[in-house]
Amino acid sequence: MAATCRHPATLHLPPELWCKIFKDSDKDTLLGISSTCRYLHGIAQRFIFRDFHFYPGHDIGFSSDLPRLDFYASDAIAPHVRELSVSIDRDIPRTDSTELLTSFFNALPRFLNTRSLTLRAIYMTALFSQRVSTLAFLEDLHVVECSPPLHTELFPILRLHTFTCLYYTGQSAHRLGTHHWLALLDPDYLQVLEIPLNVSTCSFFLASDNNSLHPFPSLHTVNFKCYYDH
Repeated sequence: MAATCRHPATLHLPPELWCKIFKDSDKDTLLGISSTCRYLHGIAQRFIFRDFHFYPGHDIGFSSDLPRLDFYASDAIAPHVRELSVSIDRDIPRTDSTELLTSFFNALPRFLNTRSLTLRAIYMTALFSQRVSTLAFLEDLHVVECSPPLHTELFPILRLHTFTCLYYTGQSAHRLGTHHWLALLDPDYLQVLEIPLNVSTCSFFLASDNNSLHPFPSLHTVNFKCYYDH
């Protein structure tokens, strides 16, 4: 008598095909799939935890955010994360926000497979900038209303495919912030660049005696975001 198969034939599809099936599924669907059997759980888990958004104070209060960060930064979960973003609610007391951000950036090297990182309204200390440089597989960096990174000459060059740097207010932030961030980029890797420009910043970046926008030979797309000066 032939032995009966314990699992449906579909479970014998190679993992690569399951990854293509799961990659566009929403989190609720993935959670349901992962509870069906050990085999599908192992495949679905990498998609359930593919993005982690650390927004303390934006939703239910920041008391639960550090335990949530510890969970995502654990050895079992962190390798699955591909997309990270961080932003702190402005109503959180400064001492608490400093603690939360320090905890996040100290945990950043654990997300070793991260491809995309978004930073919003972060004061970039030397520690925070150094932690960003540890992400060896980082491809896309999006910086929104962040302070310029300090002591850029101390950090490894970032090999990014896409870099976005947006400042909605302040001419000096447009110039100084973007200038310092661009100094961290490997010119041979950058393919897509998005930066703010208005009348004053356009003059700054296009000045003949200014080499802050050094040549990017692989660059194929440049988006200039224009804002009115107030």
